[in-house]
Parts: sequence; C-alpha cells; structure tokens
Amino acid sequence: MFFAYLFDSLKLLKLWIWRWHNSHMPAIGLASFVFGSKFLLLGIYLMNAKKLALASDGKGARRNRVTVSRTALAVAIAVGFGVSGQVFAQATTGSVFGTAPVAAGETVRVVSAQTGLTREVAVGSDGRFGANQLPVGKYTVSLLQNGKVVAAHDNVQVSVSGGTAVPFAASEIGGGSVNAQNLSTVTVSANKLPPIDVSSTRQTQVITAEQLKSLPLAHTAEDIALLSPGVNMGGSSLGTGPTGTPLVSIGGNSVVENAYYLNGFNTTDPIGGAGGVALPYFAIAEQQTITSGYGPEYGRSTGGVISQIGQRGSNDFHAGVYVSWQPEFAQSNFDNIHYNNPNTPVGSVDNTGTPYLANQGTTNYPAGYGQIAVGRKQNDNWETVYDAYLSGPLIKDKLFFYITAEWQHDSSQGGIQTGASGFNNGLTTPAGFYQSQAVKSPKLYGKLDWNINDSNVLEFTGVQTQQNQTSSNYYNYDYTDQKVGSLYGPGITTKNTFKVGILKYTSYITDNLTLEAQYGVMTGQYYANFAGEAGVAPVSFSGVPVPAGVTVPNLIDQQLPNPDHKTKTANLRVDLDWKITSDHDLKFGIDNVQYRDDHDGFSTLGGGSYTYFNGFPPNNTGPNAVPYIGNPGSGNYVDEQFYGSDVSLAVRQKAQYVEDRWQVTPNLLLDLGVRNDQFKNLGIGGVAYVNEESPQWAPRLGASWDVFGDSTFKVFGNAGRYYLALPAGLATRNPAFGTIYGDVIYTYTGIDANGVPTGLTPVPVALAPGVTKPGFYSSDGENGVPGNTKDYASTNLKAEYQDEYVLGFQKMLGETGLVLGMQGTYQKTGNFVDDTDLNDPYGCASGLVNPGKTNYIPCAGAPGGVVTWNPNTGQGVLAGFLPTYPVKPTRKYYALDTYLEHTWDGKWFGKLDYVFSRSYGTDEGPTDTATGQISNSQGQHFSGTTTANWDYTDIEANSNGVLANDHKHTFKAFGSYAITPEWMVSGTVIVQSGAPKVCLSGYGYTINGDQYGGAYEHFCGGVPSGISTVPDPDNPGQTIGYGGVPSPAGATGFTPWTHQINLSLTYTPDWANKHLTLQAEVHNLLNEQKATLYTSAYANTELGNNRGVTVYNPTYNTPVSTESPRYVTFNAKYDF
Repeated sequence: MFFAYLFDSLKLLKLWIWRWHNSHMPAIGLASFVFGSKFLLLGIYLMNAKKLALASDGKGARRNRVTVSRTALAVAIAVGFGVSGQVFAQATTGSVFGTAPVAAGETVRVVSAQTGLTREVAVGSDGRFGANQLPVGKYTVSLLQNGKVVAAHDNVQVSVSGGTAVPFAASEIGGGSVNAQNLSTVTVSANKLPPIDVSSTRQTQVITAEQLKSLPLAHTAEDIALLSPGVNMGGSSLGTGPTGTPLVSIGGNSVVENAYYLNGFNTTDPIGGAGGVALPYFAIAEQQTITSGYGPEYGRSTGGVISQIGQRGSNDFHAGVYVSWQPEFAQSNFDNIHYNNPNTPVGSVDNTGTPYLANQGTTNYPAGYGQIAVGRKQNDNWETVYDAYLSGPLIKDKLFFYITAEWQHDSSQGGIQTGASGFNNGLTTPAGFYQSQAVKSPKLYGKLDWNINDSNVLEFTGVQTQQNQTSSNYYNYDYTDQKVGSLYGPGITTKNTFKVGILKYTSYITDNLTLEAQYGVMTGQYYANFAGEAGVAPVSFSGVPVPAGVTVPNLIDQQLPNPDHKTKTANLRVDLDWKITSDHDLKFGIDNVQYRDDHDGFSTLGGGSYTYFNGFPPNNTGPNAVPYIGNPGSGNYVDEQFYGSDVSLAVRQKAQYVEDRWQVTPNLLLDLGVRNDQFKNLGIGGVAYVNEESPQWAPRLGASWDVFGDSTFKVFGNAGRYYLALPAGLATRNPAFGTIYGDVIYTYTGIDANGVPTGLTPVPVALAPGVTKPGFYSSDGENGVPGNTKDYASTNLKAEYQDEYVLGFQKMLGETGLVLGMQGTYQKTGNFVDDTDLNDPYGCASGLVNPGKTNYIPCAGAPGGVVTWNPNTGQGVLAGFLPTYPVKPTRKYYALDTYLEHTWDGKWFGKLDYVFSRSYGTDEGPTDTATGQISNSQGQHFSGTTTANWDYTDIEANSNGVLANDHKHTFKAFGSYAITPEWMVSGTVIVQSGAPKVCLSGYGYTINGDQYGGAYEHFCGGVPSGISTVPDPDNPGQTIGYGGVPSPAGATGFTPWTHQINLSLTYTPDWANKHLTLQAEVHNLLNEQKATLYTSAYANTELGNNRGVTVYNPTYNTPVSTESPRYVTFNAKYDF
C-alpha cells in the first residue's frame, strides 16, 4: 500500500512538473509560483490549525551557515566520523566555506555531483565565501573570475556534521597546480590538510553509510550511537523503544531524555520519550550522535540527540539487494542464571517452620541459592533481513527518487524468570517457563527531491515501519534435565505501526538569505491481542493448596494494552538564515509541535486478578496501614487486584529562537543564541493540567579559538540551558483521569472450576471519597473515580532543565594524520518533575510537583481550592517514618573525554576513546532502573508511570549516591583497515566498568514495610519479620525484623566490567567490479555473559508480589539481564 501510494504520487508529480517545466512559464508566472511555494506549508498548517489541535513534534531541517577566517592551506576536512564541522543539532544539510585570493568579479560555484543543484556565491572583500544549506553529498566547487573557471575542487564531501572548508590558493589560479582536485571524504589533498574544523564550537560524531557497510554493528540507531563517547546502554528493566530497539543513556541522563530525528523530523516516542522510530539500515546516509551542546533552534531534551539522514536519488540510476543471516547454529550457548541470595538455601522456612520457596518446572525442581533460576541452555535466536533499493532521476537535474524496503524476521526462544502470575520466580507455583516468540519488522522508506530551480528545492520523505509480534507462547520447562516441555499457554502479542510523512521547502532567496519551512506528521498505532480464552482471569495460590476440581488458568501475561491505542505527532518549523555581514550570520525561527495520545492504557484479563493466601491481610499494621475497619485476624483470604486505564491526552509545545554566529577576529568565533520554550499538557476535554507558557529562556553560548591561526590547534567551549518537555503519556496513571490500581481483600466460601472465588465477603475498609465498591483501597488514590483534570499538577510547576558546560581542545599531531582531543563536561539538573501522594482530608490523593520546593496543588475541597505541599516542612506530604523529606533532588554529571583519531587515508581509519565520568545525586530522572519504573508502551511497561521516589518521605532516605547510569571508566575503539583493495577488516571495542548495584528493602533497622508495603527503601541486610523470632512490642503475637542498614546505590557493589569485542571481515572482489560485498561479523568475540543488572529487592512476601518485606527474596542479587552470547552474522550485498 505504501509503495502503491508512493508510485502514484511519483507519476502525478512527474507529469505535473514536466508540463510546468516545458510550458515556458512567463517570468511573472514563475515569480508568483516561487513566492507562493514559500508559504505553501505555512498556509496548510494555519488552515488546519483547529483540526490539528493536538499533533506533533519534529524538528525541521537546519542549516549550517558559517563565515570564518581561514588560511589557504591550513583547513579542516570533517570526514565520515569523529570531529565535526560547525554543528547544529538535528541538521539535515551542510555547508561549504573557504578563502580565495581577492579579485574583481570573483564568485564561487558549488554544483552537486548527484543532482546538478547549483549555487553561486560572491567572494567577499576579505576573500571569504560560504554556501549554506546544501544537501548531504559530493560537490564540485569552482572559483570563477569574470565568469571563467580558474580553479576547481572535485568530490568535496558535504556532511551533516557541518561545514567543509575548501581553500583556493594563489598557486591554483592562472595555470598553477590544483592540489585538491581529488579531494573527497577518503582522499585528502597533497597539502595534507589537518582534520580539525575551527568553525565548530562543539563536538559530535557522524557515521556514514560507507562505514556502516564495514563496521560490525547491530542494525539499530542505538548500536551506532554507542560508538560515541558518553553513550551507554540503558537498564534492561526499562524495556525497549517503540519498535523493539534498545534504550540508551547519553551523558548520564535517563533513557527518556534523548531526542530522535529522521531527516530533521522528530520521531521520538511521543508517549514517554523512550526511544524513537528509525530508518531501514541501508536507507541511512549518515547518522549523527550529539552528546552535548546543541544550538538554540532545537530543544525539549536534556540528554542527547540521535539524528539520521536518509539516502536520496541522483542523476544516475542505482539499485541493490542485501541479505543478512544470523543462524542459530553460529550462536554460542546461553549460560544459566542461578539464584544468588545465600540467605535462601533450598528448603528455606519462615519463623513458623513453613517452607516458602516454590518448586519450579515440570519436575518440581527446588528453588534456592545456587539453583537454576532461569534455564537458558535451550535458548536460541535467529534472524534474517532482506533489503532492496532503487534510486534515480524522474527528470534529469530536476526530480529524483529513492525507494527502499526492508523485511526483518526474528525468532527467539528462551527461559524466563517470570512466575505463573507474573510474580518473582522462586516464590510462586508454578514458576519458571520457556517462551517462544516470532517478530516480523517490515520497513519502507521513500524520498523525493525536486530542484524547482537553483533557488528553490522541495523534498518529501515517507516512512512506514512496523514491529509485528506474530506469536508468543509459553511452555513448561524441565529444570532437572533442562528440556522444553509441553505448551503451557499463549501470551499477548503486539503490533506497533508508525507512518511518517515530511514535506520540506528550501528557498535560497538571495546569496545571503535562506528560508526553510518543514511540516511533518507521524502516526502510531499500537495493537494488542490475547490468543487465549476470552474472559479468563489470572488466578494464583500461595501457601494454599489448589482445591480438587479447580483448573488454574494458564496465564503468564496479565495486562492487555488497549487495542485501539493511537498516537499522532505533527510539527511545523520555519527557519530564516540571514548573513548580515561577512562577520555576522543571524538565524531565527519557530518550532511548534503538537502530540495526541488517544485511548492509552490497559486492562487486566478477566477484569481483575485473584491471589489466594493464608495469613494476615497485607499491610495491616504500622503507621501507614490500609484503613481496615476493625482488626482482621489471620485466616484464608483472596486478594482481587484491579489495574487499568483508558485515557486520551495531548501536548502543545511552541518555541522561538535567535542565533548569531559572530567572527570576532580571524581566529575567534562566538556562537550566541537563545531559545524560548512554552509547554502545555492537556487532559480530558482539552483542559490543561500543565501550563508552562511563561518565557523559559534557554541561552546557548559557544566559542572556538583557532590558537595558531592554521587550524592545527583548536580550543572550544560552550554553555547552555536545556528544558525537558513532559511527554504526552505521562498522565495516563493520573488518578484525576479515572485510572484504577487497588485491591479488595475478601473472605470466601468456595472456588469455581476456573479458580474464581465464590461467597465473597469484603474485609471492610474506610472508603475514599467517591468510591462505592466495598473493601476497595488504593494506596496512591487510583480509585477509578474521575476528578478535575487540573487537580493533577501544581499550579506553580516549572519545567525540568539541565545546565551544561563544556570545554575542550583538538590538536593535530604533526604530519601523522592523528588528532588528539579532550573535552570536559559538567551538567546539573534543576526543577525535577515527579508525582507525589498527598496527605490531606479533602479527597485529592496525588499531584505532579517539583520535588524539593513548595508546590500548590489544586483541590476543589480544600480551603481556597489549593493544597500546599512542602517537602521541607512536611505540610501536605504523605509521611512515612519520617515527617519530612530528608533530601532535595539532585543529579550531577561530569566527564573527561580523551580521544585519538585517524581519518581515512585510503588504507585505514580509527578512533580510540576513553571517558572518565561520574553520575551522582538522589534521582536518576523520570525513570528508576532499580524498580523498572518508566512511561513506556513496550514490554511489560505501560504509559503514565513516574517514579515512586517522591510519593512519600521514606523512599528518598539514603538515596544520595552514584546513579543508575554511572560508569566510571569507558574505553571505546572502532575502525577499519584495508588489507588489500579487496579485503578489509573492521572492529568495535567497548570495555566498561560496571553500574552500581542497588539494594532495596523495608525502612530502618527493623525493616518496616513502607507505604506501599514493598521493597522501595534504601536499606539492606538484616532479618525480615517473617524470618525473625523477635517479638514485636507494638503488635502482640507478631514478630519484628532487625538489622537493616542504610544502603545508597553502589553500597553493595557494582556490576562486573564488560568487554565487548566485535570483528568483521569484508570482501569486495574486483572480479565483480566492486558491485558485490560479502561479509562475516562476529559479535561478542570473547563470549562474555556477565550480568548487566541485578534484582534489587532484598525482601519480599511469601506471595512474591513485592507488596511486603516479610521474608528473604530468593532472587535478590540475581542477574536480571546479561550480555548476549557470541553470535555470527553473514551478509551479502550487491549494488547494480
């Protein structure tokens, strides 16, 4: 359907352009056409503004205009990776600049080798010239005197990384030698120009399509980004991106603070900012990863930027096919994961002598320390990828197309650590299964480029990408013999589909004035389905035998995402670049974006889940107990849990910016800019619950000093403020929107054949306002009762921001071709945003606040309609064992990056990088890796999840320390070496120190259950109450825990060092005229399978549901995830 639509569009557009081109339109008609085109996109947007009340984010193309002084021979050539030229985040174009001997009537002509696009600019009285907003590709740059070419440089590569310097020396003119005739990204001139660009006030990294062909990388934007300094893999507990790719942390920030761009359009996950939508692998012309210091024309992210530029057509027809095969026979065996808590040996009993560890698998394999927790010996994965592309001219020099399709099929089978009810392995029966799933991921990409004339260009990009989980089944597993058994039951399957359309118009109004306008839309559809019996509810028995005649439904997955969930992102950008003088380049524009998130949420299969147990009702004692009426004693109970939501939300964001690149002296460049952001989040009925429309000024300042004036030594720095916008799906767990998350505890008289209880009598509780269901209680106010949308957020809520300071240098090491660089970075986060639970008698249970500050939360029943929440005095806060919050939120990051790189010289390129960094404070950001809290639609996660860290006072105690994305030492290396003209060897190396371990338990020395009853507090060690024999003085007949000690992150150690080495061997035979490429890649050469994340909960309940801290948790300190074993990929590509 996508290609049919695209081809039809091509036919119509070609016919229309051809007729227009041959109609010899009179001059006045042409002028009217061009003038009208300039405002076409803006008019479309304005006419549909109301219809698009809630649309998109994208960030338009950007230009890299610069005017700087250069000497003729000391110039930087920024090739496909490493140090860039002048950089603006999410740029889709580049520039050419340089110097020439001054002469009368002198101009410089820039002609695209691919499309014939031509620009001609004047040489200034100071000998400087510049041509900006050039599409990525190769160009011929010629110096003209009185209309005659007197010198030329061929194959000049313009990259998204910034400006490419092209000097014209006096010796090249009037019969002199043209030393740079073969200048390109892989062949420098005979002058051996140093690869340092002094026009850049920041650094970035660009990986080109040519490098992607040889480097052994997994085919994701994130794996490419991991080659950049300061980019690390995020915790596996946080899930994946919207199309199944991993999440990354950039600069110590959380995984939801990054921005993703495709041809200048924002494709970041609109729900929670968790990842983004990417191109088919071989549609990537370049990928730019920015880890610090981007300009004022872009914002809304405090992490980094991953920007992909897609391929485009040319005057030559090209086609190619590609196949990649990752066979299961070429994969090493997975190592089993073993229980790693010595406090829970096989046969562990509680203080009543009752065993509480559950057997697992078909042979009742006993759980316990040293035993297999996750059986992975039968694990295997395979993958196949097919790709084809076609490109060329529809009208020579005028209209070009590029189309590619990719089809990926993944199959994975492996043991899982989840129990039958989704609880932790080792504490429920049955527990431990084997999952088999298949995923198909088709991707389509198409691009049209229309050179209306040399002053006006129109581009269209279309993308469709999908992750379709075609099957998901769970099987019984024999842990004794480590064999897969019979089918246990089906799981939930998902299918996420994203469609992107981008229209961009560029007008070179004069040599000094350029207009760009871009409008794009991305839609997302999230479908979920359960293949099992409809209406069946999850049922589990803990410490209670399953009665005869009862068949417990075989359910692993319990929550079904809403099948009609959809999102929409729309973005309008208008940018004007005005070169006022040779020393001042002024740029200003607007960046408006809207999002919709419709029918976001989920439901529990069967309407609710049932857990049978024997003992006291949960959280029945202590200062924050459930408000039971009376004193329910020990006995047989069933807990029915309700969990679900269906919410439609929207976000509107606007921004304006201005930037001046000022060449103060021939050796000093200043980049001075400021951005103003406005954010508005809308709830039910379009009512705003976050309204941050007062000016939010974000200055961006940068400087570049060409120390010796010959581009061999540069000192640079930048400073800026970056605001983080709240995502659309943040409030889907908003109690004011009618979400539900709570329980009813019943006594019962019977159980039907499907495990559903009969003869129910709820244990009475004091009901919250508006709640009518007897016995229902929600600890965080999610009672299923819609309230006032405005009641969710503080009236004085401020946007989270980060201040960043960068100072660095780059130095050419003589004539070696090597560049030594260092960069120091310091970041500090302010105005954290999280939700909190309120302690007020007026029916307002929670709110979105800036922790550490006094907040005023709307509440209809409160005096004056406002509840004051002051974490420092305790006013309005939900207090646990502490009356006030013990800390204020902080997050700081510093890093020193040292690198040595060698650009491609026809034989080899490479880069060595070492980063020393620390990420520390009290809060990771909008996520919590230890507890897996994130607003994410993927995996076992759902939208609307903020962290629990500021829900009540106790959780922040002892939280100050190193943070989840802290890796003190990181060594990275990558490069390629041409053994012969036909054979090339390439590799990537990442050696990294571990992240901090986290130990969470109950509060204090006595290991008290907190407000939520589970392991959320930064305490560790000791003996839980269900193991202890010490009497509880406040509760006769019960016992009390003892021995808990403070435990900030890292106090119990760090994950192991990891050593990832990937190698590839590429063969491009001469006998196939270099059209054929054969490649073998080995990933994780050492077959290392060390843990990358451990279970943090020190204590649990015998139910295994993290709603108490009464017994030792057998999975504590057990790996949650490990490095994947070694595998081999075989690739073949043929370019016609």
